[in-house]
Amino acid sequence: MDRPRVLVLHPALTPYRIDLFNALAESFTLKTLFFRANPVSQSFDQTALRQQLHCEHGDLTRGVDVWGRQFRWGVGGAIRAFQPRVVVAMEYAPSTWMAAWERMIGNHRFGLVLWTADNVEMCANASRLRALARTLMLSRADGLVVYTTATRDWYARHGFDGERIAVCANINRPEHFRAQLEEGRTLARTLFHRHQLGGTRLFLSVGRLAAIKGVDRILAAFQRVQRQHPETRLAIVGDGVQRNHLESLAREAGLERAVIFTGQLQAQELRAWYLLGQVFILASAFEPYGAVVHEALTAGIPVICSRVAGARDLIIDGDNGWLFDPWDIEELARCMTLAMAGCLPVELPGDVLPASLMPVSFTEGVSQFVRLLQRTITSQRGLP
Repeated sequence: MDRPRVLVLHPALTPYRIDLFNALAESFTLKTLFFRANPVSQSFDQTALRQQLHCEHGDLTRGVDVWGRQFRWGVGGAIRAFQPRVVVAMEYAPSTWMAAWERMIGNHRFGLVLWTADNVEMCANASRLRALARTLMLSRADGLVVYTTATRDWYARHGFDGERIAVCANINRPEHFRAQLEEGRTLARTLFHRHQLGGTRLFLSVGRLAAIKGVDRILAAFQRVQRQHPETRLAIVGDGVQRNHLESLAREAGLERAVIFTGQLQAQELRAWYLLGQVFILASAFEPYGAVVHEALTAGIPVICSRVAGARDLIIDGDNGWLFDPWDIEELARCMTLAMAGCLPVELPGDVLPASLMPVSFTEGVSQFVRLLQRTITSQRGLP
């Protein structure tokens, strides 16, 4: 018997989506269509990523972008060609409205599941236009996928049936990620010697170097910590429009020997820094989720996390990390000092990885996603 067909309309393929798409493909005949060659402000080796996908995939790149919104031609045609039982579309985007329109006027009926990256703050502070679009689209949706239980609870309190909401965190399959960490051990040892990390304590930041990411505030807090604890170091992994500015700030603060700017890294080079970092920092003033947080926790690194990031739900304050106001430099410095107190000096990566600090399960998230799709398919039975 053929497995039910599920079509996913998605902005672009990223490394942290591969495990989820492959897991869904174990239960459904899955096809993913991407609207961009790469996410906005990020660049990945798409050839390598797509070789890892175990489902049919393609592109819908014809169209225009207006105010950050992707209008893509051919959504209806793609649905008619694939004949899915469920379409999974991102939030309240133009492509989602096109899918809803195709369901209304077409001969083929299918379920519509929305997938949103919104966290609670984004839900509560949405503009009037976005809130209206959300209300209208949710009234047409059969289900909703969110990243965190807090977001699910928000939607349930505001009228969407909680039984039709799946919580699937934006995370990788942990055993795959930890196996990849093992591959970075030799390079990590090289970096340990190159940057003379013996006897130091190392903070780590990974992400795009843009104002909204708050790396300037990490530098300001680190300056306070470094004055009292000169053995501390800060590795900043990433690139972006603020890199020159941030390097200037580090020089002006006298931190050029204590701060390492690596540039953008991927694959083994990035994982080597996860093997070296002792405390991870995410200081974003706006962050729907923050996939780097789950990567750090899976690598066994405690995380100092912005309270406005969706991934804050992964942090058990004082256990696997600390939460802070991303605009409060003094609070960040206090968290850094507290975190550092529990760190031994950096050592050469050993043969055994630190235990994962992740509090949520990839398998459970996939199971919720699968159950929601199966429920949606069941509700469509009997329709032409």
